[in-house]
Amino acid sequence: MLWQAQTKMYFRVAGGSIEPAPDEYQLWPIVYAIGGPAYVPDAQWQLKSFLASHDVKTIIVYDHTPDSASLRALLPTFTLGPHEVGGVTLYRIAPGALDSYRRVTGVEAEQKADTTLFDSLLAAVWNYASEGNDPGELTLPRALNLKLLPADWRTGPAKVPEWLAGTAFDPTPSLDDRVAYEVWLGHAGNAYLGIGVNGTYEALEPIIRNYSRYAFRVFFPAPETLAAGAKEKRRDLLLMVFDHDGVARAVTQAAASSSKTPGQSPLQHTALYYTESPHR
Repeated sequence: MLWQAQTKMYFRVAGGSIEPAPDEYQLWPIVYAIGGPAYVPDAQWQLKSFLASHDVKTIIVYDHTPDSASLRALLPTFTLGPHEVGGVTLYRIAPGALDSYRRVTGVEAEQKADTTLFDSLLAAVWNYASEGNDPGELTLPRALNLKLLPADWRTGPAKVPEWLAGTAFDPTPSLDDRVAYEVWLGHAGNAYLGIGVNGTYEALEPIIRNYSRYAFRVFFPAPETLAAGAKEKRRDLLLMVFDHDGVARAVTQAAASSSKTPGQSPLQHTALYYTESPHR
């Protein structure tokens, strides 16, 4: 593919791939929404920041795939076009449209997405459990169906690959797994709750600092237990497992943080429901 690019598409190839993505690209949450299904808060802000950081001038969308619609939906507000040619659609970035996003770094984009997502998952758990629902049935898709989380954060191709929808992931023998859209959400065993998001250690550090004191176990990169002095630069899964008291304290912490922004605290209820008490 490098030779083809160097010869300005002089010859045809039967197929090709640009994988793996450069390490720096893998810091940006929106990259995962472009390549597969992902759950990304404020996807348009994430996309604009990524494009500005990498000085992108033109976006090419392949027309003959149903997944192109998810990307097209993010583009109209800051692009010129569309211009259809040769089976693809070209979108050119409008002059000055991304100037205010140029200083955003991949770590900042990760941190914004992961912190918003983790706090929202806690809020969803609070609302779900306090209404008396079965904690054992809680998953991200179920939370979305019950409108406990913003549906427009789910972006990327519509079809969930089999390997992602049912990933077998068991950090300890006593825990269940709940993985979808690069997010872990669900009851772990009969007494614990697992919440997990993906990121580098640097981006996830605020979450670890805010909530690890309330967690029964912290895994990063899961299924490894978080070690003192961890500085993992690769994007991986942070999984926090809470017992009854821990999740209540974490929810209180999230409510206190979100209350600093008037009108944006999602934690409305005052009680959590569990099927049985945890045992340490």
